[in-house]
Amino acid sequence: MSVDAAADVGSTAATGDGTVATGVAWAPPHGLHRVEVSVDGSPWLATELATELAPASLRRWRARIDRTSRGGLLRARAVPRVGAPQGGRASRPFPSGTDAYHARRLP
Repeated sequence: MSVDAAADVGSTAATGDGTVATGVAWAPPHGLHRVEVSVDGSPWLATELATELAPASLRRWRARIDRTSRGGLLRARAVPRVGAPQGGRASRPFPSGTDAYHARRLP
C-alpha cells in the first residue's frame, strides 16, 4: 500500500433512510480496492465508490450508516488494490504520508 493512501470523511447528512456519510479517498499509484467506515468502533463496512478516472485520482465514496445516538465517531480508511488497509497509526505526513484514520464526530 502506498503510505499516501487516505480516506477523508467529508460530510454526513440525515435522510429518511438513516444517515449518509460521504468523502474522498485515494491510494496512488495502484488505486483503491475499497473504502471502509466504522462508527464508534463497530466492524468496518464497505462503502460505495464512484467511477475511477485513473488509479492515482481521488475517488468519491458514500455509505449509509446506522447510528443510535448523536455525537458518535465516524472513521474511514482506504484499502488499496496492492498492500494492506490504512493502519490507523498517527505519524508525521512528511516524507511518506500519514497512516492515521480520518475521523469526524457525527452531529
